[in-house]
Amino acid sequence: MALKTKQTRKQPQTERAVRKSKFQADLAPAEDRMVRGLKQELQLTSNTDFFSDALALFRWAVWERKRDHRIFSEAETGELRELVFPPLERIAPGLALPRVTT
Repeated sequence: MALKTKQTRKQPQTERAVRKSKFQADLAPAEDRMVRGLKQELQLTSNTDFFSDALALFRWAVWERKRDHRIFSEAETGELRELVFPPLERIAPGLALPRVTT
């Protein structure tokens, strides 16, 4: 009796399927409501879409602060409000955080 063996070819690294990572977050109820509200407002149906878009926005903000650019929002009246977010400020090359003494 002859045995047949199945030969498997190793695929080059570029042809292999890329394994997707799983991400799970334990959110407080208020944060969960916030995520659900933002998803609804942005008309996003999946957590994956929400996370991907949030990650793209955060990556852009990091890139801007690394280039020592400041991030502002501008009202119709011309009033400017600067985004000050401590994790972003830590990576800014021209770091000059205000100090508070008590």
